[in-house]
Amino acid sequence: MDVELLNEVSRFKYKAPSTSQEEHVCDHLAQYFRGFVDFVVPVHVEGFVLHGKDPFIDDRLIPLHQLAEQEHDALKHVCAILTRKNRSQQQRGDVWIETWFPKYGCALQMELVSVSTIALKLVYIDGWEHVKHFPPESECIHSSVSTQALAFHCGTVAPQLKDKLLDVLSKKTEQAKPRTGTERSAAFNDIVHQKTPQFIAALIRMTQASLASFRKSSGQRLIKGGATDVGLHTGGRSRDTCWPLVQGVVRLNLPGNGALFEKTRLLFKLSLLSERVNLLHDLAETSTLLTGTDFWDATEDAFSTLQSVVLLAVNLVQRNYDAFVLEEILTALRQDIFNSVKRVHNRTAAFYTLPCSEIFDELKQTTNELKYDVREYARKQLQFYEFVNPANASCASILKWLATVEPITGNKFMTIVVLRTVEGFMFLKSATLEGSNREEIRKSSPSKYSKILQTYEKRLIEWEKESLSNSVAQVEQRSHALLVKWVAFCLAHHAFEKKYELLKKDKAAIDALTRVAGCIRTWNVRGHAPLFDLRDHAPTAHFTRAFAATSKLYMTRYEDEANRLKQRIAFHWGLVRQKKAAALALQDELKQIDASLQQLQQLLHDEQVRLLEANKFLSYNQQRASSPAISQYWNGITHLSNWRNTRQRALEEALMAPSFIVNPLQEIKSLFFLDIPADIALLGELCMAAQQALAQRKLSEQNAQILNEDTPSTTRLDHYSSYSSIQYPSDATLVAYSPSLMIPQAVGPWSVEELQSQEDYISRCVWYPPSGDTQTYWKSSPGSSVNPFKIIREMATNFFTPHMPSEHASLQWAVVFPGREQRGNLLYTSLNESYPEEFDKTSFIAFGSLRAFPNQ
Repeated sequence: MDVELLNEVSRFKYKAPSTSQEEHVCDHLAQYFRGFVDFVVPVHVEGFVLHGKDPFIDDRLIPLHQLAEQEHDALKHVCAILTRKNRSQQQRGDVWIETWFPKYGCALQMELVSVSTIALKLVYIDGWEHVKHFPPESECIHSSVSTQALAFHCGTVAPQLKDKLLDVLSKKTEQAKPRTGTERSAAFNDIVHQKTPQFIAALIRMTQASLASFRKSSGQRLIKGGATDVGLHTGGRSRDTCWPLVQGVVRLNLPGNGALFEKTRLLFKLSLLSERVNLLHDLAETSTLLTGTDFWDATEDAFSTLQSVVLLAVNLVQRNYDAFVLEEILTALRQDIFNSVKRVHNRTAAFYTLPCSEIFDELKQTTNELKYDVREYARKQLQFYEFVNPANASCASILKWLATVEPITGNKFMTIVVLRTVEGFMFLKSATLEGSNREEIRKSSPSKYSKILQTYEKRLIEWEKESLSNSVAQVEQRSHALLVKWVAFCLAHHAFEKKYELLKKDKAAIDALTRVAGCIRTWNVRGHAPLFDLRDHAPTAHFTRAFAATSKLYMTRYEDEANRLKQRIAFHWGLVRQKKAAALALQDELKQIDASLQQLQQLLHDEQVRLLEANKFLSYNQQRASSPAISQYWNGITHLSNWRNTRQRALEEALMAPSFIVNPLQEIKSLFFLDIPADIALLGELCMAAQQALAQRKLSEQNAQILNEDTPSTTRLDHYSSYSSIQYPSDATLVAYSPSLMIPQAVGPWSVEELQSQEDYISRCVWYPPSGDTQTYWKSSPGSSVNPFKIIREMATNFFTPHMPSEHASLQWAVVFPGREQRGNLLYTSLNESYPEEFDKTSFIAFGSLRAFPNQ
């Protein structure tokens, strides 16, 4: 039950009382009460009948914490009254609440007395008493609480006219609702709008008269008094009527002198108290520090509910009801509240424990003064920068210079200097691709080329954001960037050609680019297969497995993982054997408990029969409702029943099989994540970057649909890291994954009794990831994946074609990319067309010959 409904039922003095007068709240409370009754397990008492049926029967024979079967049947009858029924479900003798009128403090109850008559009864609440509420952050609130539930008959109606009566009654109440304030009163006691049960009764009588075609008389229109106006037309706070109404219906429909109703109230609030205590336990078990007021509000609610239950129990104990077991239950719940509060206090105190003096001493020893690089500090202060000559520079000197100028941002001139310096350096290095000095290339470090390209890419992005250049200059810069990346890729490829023999068997076929065309074409002529091609994943996976098969390091990793799997299997099988042994012991213990319970129940029955026989010969004042032996037997039965439930839950837990084992590796002997030498991974990264340079970095929506690929939620390496005790971190941009990698929710049997041997456990409870469908993708940027091998010729052509300004749009034909057979003819056939006056014939021919690299 949520906090609002709990306040409806308990009316906490430290909270503002509810002002709810809605029909759906009554339905919700009635539904919650029905759930409580369904949850109660009654006890069988031989010879017991309800006090309302036999006034000489003493209902104090049943302890307060239990309900007899006859009492439970009476409560189920009340629950049936609280349940609205369809017309087809109604039978003779049925009683039900048809409509709640919480705004008027009443409810319309109907009873099908015969096939032609429905009796109407209005259940209403009254006897309002003044109470005060003291919320902690507001002034005292004056309110009222109902202490009586009454009823009066409103005649009868034919079943076929019931729906019409309800419809007319609903319309009349809707017509009266707009009348507020002074309009609620009228002269000569005319019906206007009074929020009293008598107002609804008068409307019912008027509706019955209209259905029977009676003429209205002044006497029929008068509203009889006798109940308080719950709308408070004189001003003030509305009264909560929802729970008092539901409670009043229960009270009037229960048999007896009210004792069963008081006992039901006690047990209902006891169930609410148990819910509050369970909520406290859950809040106290949270791992974080409680900074809100949820726990303390729930604690206050639990103590207040406990107080109300105790007061109800004291009232019944004064009437000689047995509350011995109830006292133990309340004591245990009170201790649970204390334990939850204690856990929260201890955890809160642990967060604010002061450190000892030794920790302060260690802190003092670790503090060191900052040491500045004087030269770097002076350079930053004066904001100057230096240059480097790419003609005689090495990779190391270029990287050192780039690190020096890296802090200089926002300087347009420095951005251009970095771009031109790197381009000049790479262009000079590309000359060695066609020379004979291959040893110098092999000795170079490809990782340094990768770092240079990373800085170059950042400066290129800065240059594009400035938008200081025209379209032709932009395309020229793109061509320079493309050439720089391809030169770096070819240099890295030559460096690895002799270092890794496997590499010579796998090479991606790529279009040639001017100065590196000879190198690329020579490699393609040799007929080698592609290595890094995202259109065909098989060569990359084959290369990875072939490399791992020849590596002692990777074979050692695989054997270690296989040994760890055997240890996990042995551990889980040990758990299965322990659970089997525990289950057998618990089953034997349950049999003994059942035998003891049966013996105690028989002794209790014999003692109750003996007491009933003895009371027949005694006067009423001398009769006893219980005896020490009965209380002792009840306590023993309750204790054994609770213990049996505990052991039954332990048995179910013991029979539950341990969770299945998820193996991080495939069942076949293979390391399936893309773990290759750093140099080879670097070569693949340079290959992807060079291929990506053929198209623009920020793709249009149409091009993005072509190039973008969906990244899997779990890669091969992610799966391995999640289910292995060993972690292999990797920052490679080429990532391996399996499209069919999906861990099932359950594998193997539910019960340990179905597992016969360790081999049976291995075959049924060990899950291996799929094999044979390894694919790769390129992490072009965090959270995205682009396949540069899907770039089509139209993308590259448009990317490297300058766009003329709008005033010279007619000259766009001169810079498009026609076929070879049209190139010369198109230029000379356009000589006679109009062109700007700034062009002479020579300039026009030169302009018409313009083509941005690499489209020439």
